[in-house]
Amino acid sequence: MPKIVDHQQRREEITAVVASLIAAGGIEAATFREIANASLYSKGIIEHYFDNKSDLISASLDWANQRYYQRAESATKGKIGLAAIEARLLSTIPLNNAIRDEWKIRLVFWAMACIDPALNSEQLSRIALTTEHFMGDLKQAKKHGEINSRSSLKPMAQRLIYSISGLSCAAVHNPDEYTQYRLRKEIKHLMHEFH
Repeated sequence: MPKIVDHQQRREEITAVVASLIAAGGIEAATFREIANASLYSKGIIEHYFDNKSDLISASLDWANQRYYQRAESATKGKIGLAAIEARLLSTIPLNNAIRDEWKIRLVFWAMACIDPALNSEQLSRIALTTEHFMGDLKQAKKHGEINSRSSLKPMAQRLIYSISGLSCAAVHNPDEYTQYRLRKEIKHLMHEFH
């Protein structure tokens, strides 16, 4: 009887290996041969699931973002408005090595998206989704009187995204300076701007 293969599970396993290789050594480290060695799947199986480098990095970013979305959903459960925003921000920043690796994958993807129109389109869609999440929290904050009722929400959401992205990039580049304490302090400072 032939073995039943769970293709989704296999793709996820391979994607986790790709993400690990990219976080450790950049896109150059994620060759089909290295992925095969690290995953214990043949090169042919890897090529069955991924057509090219863009496909690899896109899947890796989806993997990293899925981990973030799970963290953020758990952190914001039962919270609304500014409390939800703060929890979402704390779920984003690289407070540990695993989240730092997610950011390394994002940075590789962002660099490629600057020159690849298809990846750029994916990135714009991801930013739009993240903007929607923050806007949902901001709407609740406005409804409960936590922020000025005349404030325009979309620019506020975008400012949050770009502030946290910049802070996270700085932390990836200089983890000794951007300690957990400093990162948490920076989030408090960012939240203070709402008051």
